[in-house]
Amino acid sequence: MSSTHQPPAAPSSADPFDAARSNEAEVRDDVTAVFDRCDSCRRCVDRCGVFPSLFELLDHGAVGGRRLDDAAMLTPAQQDGVIAQCFQCGACVDACPYAPETDVALVVQRVRAMQRSTGLVTRRERFGHRLLTRTDGSGVAGSVLLRPVRRLLRSEPGSLLRRVVARSTGLSARRPFRPFAPESFTRWFERRPTVRLGRRVGTATVFPTCFIDAFAPDVAADLVVVLERNGVECSNASVGCCGAASLAVGDVRRFRRTVAANVSSLADAIRSGGDLVVPSPRCAAVLRDEYVRHASPADVAAARFVAENTFDATDHLVGLHHRPDAGLDLDRAGPVPDLVVEVPSCEPGRDGPRSSSRDLLGLMAVTVETVSTCPGCGPWSALEANDAAHEERAAQCVTEIDDAIERWSATAPSESRPRRGAGTRRQPGDPLHRIVITSESIEVADEVAQRTGREAVHPVTVLARACGIATRSATD
Repeated sequence: MSSTHQPPAAPSSADPFDAARSNEAEVRDDVTAVFDRCDSCRRCVDRCGVFPSLFELLDHGAVGGRRLDDAAMLTPAQQDGVIAQCFQCGACVDACPYAPETDVALVVQRVRAMQRSTGLVTRRERFGHRLLTRTDGSGVAGSVLLRPVRRLLRSEPGSLLRRVVARSTGLSARRPFRPFAPESFTRWFERRPTVRLGRRVGTATVFPTCFIDAFAPDVAADLVVVLERNGVECSNASVGCCGAASLAVGDVRRFRRTVAANVSSLADAIRSGGDLVVPSPRCAAVLRDEYVRHASPADVAAARFVAENTFDATDHLVGLHHRPDAGLDLDRAGPVPDLVVEVPSCEPGRDGPRSSSRDLLGLMAVTVETVSTCPGCGPWSALEANDAAHEERAAQCVTEIDDAIERWSATAPSESRPRRGAGTRRQPGDPLHRIVITSESIEVADEVAQRTGREAVHPVTVLARACGIATRSATD
């Protein structure tokens, strides 16, 4: 399958993360230039909390009794206060009329990398970052601390254990953490019997990445069974972590080591097994956009090859459906939702739910309502310091989900309607499959499930369940 995605240009001598450009003064000057341009435009004022905070400072703030006239007067602490609210959801990226010259996401990455390299990140925060970036069970989580980490992941948000951990690591005590799955996707893939395809239309390499492999293996397993049902022979790229979490917290050095370790193996996997299909859109975006930017000169060609042959799961399935020699088998033998509410993933370069996800859900001839606000999930939002900003976004997201369900209820058949005023909360007797909330991001799905009481699943799982082939069925 050919890709229309164009990866960014290869790194040059103007590498924005090199030592000469990573000193604090240089980075602060670049932040000032970007903030000045944002101030003159203000198109993103309603995108997230970053821009209203910036404009409030510029319009009404003061330093030393003097009113601020432009972004150059912001103190480092004020700059950091604005930057700290960025979850790198990408809501501003596609809307920016000055892109790619003005790249807010890149500036945020540079600030966080600078903060680490200049000692502005405390030891407590570094330990919290270390836990966040070991999602594959390696490092701290895979050593003698594995059992305590498993206990932490199983503990309830707001519990005493979570509050104690928050004080020592800076991790939020309020965010839901998904526990390790009993069996990883890699183990599931290795032990299952060989599948004989009735009609072979292609091959694909499924790259679950560390989070889905360890915490949500059913998503990758559902992707495999859907692909195989439609004649695609699957292999597993058990490479491990793509490095997305390291990049999100500013650990560029570790991210570049991950790129160097992964890129040749992923390129080889694509050559032998076909397109790289990634269930996590954040990880797919990192492979397509960031590997080229951070690859060493010797690895640039391989990184571009990986970028050009990497697909989100929904992108790949929709493309497969429209191939003249293929097409998805959509015979439905399982539960089909009356309503699907789609919530966007919080990732760079994604402004609201993506068209391929909506298209995939639309193939099932179900009613789809979309919301525009992601709940602010990702590695950065898991830090205690960002609880307030995260809470605001999450509350707005749930309000939009509630509005979507109410809009549908106003015209739905009476036997399908939830009780009036019930909103997002699932009521007794309301089957799980009747109203389904979906997101391509597992972190978003977990956040929404905790706040609404409804199960939230990946779009591929919705399709697998409707076809009666899901590896884990919905239960009341």
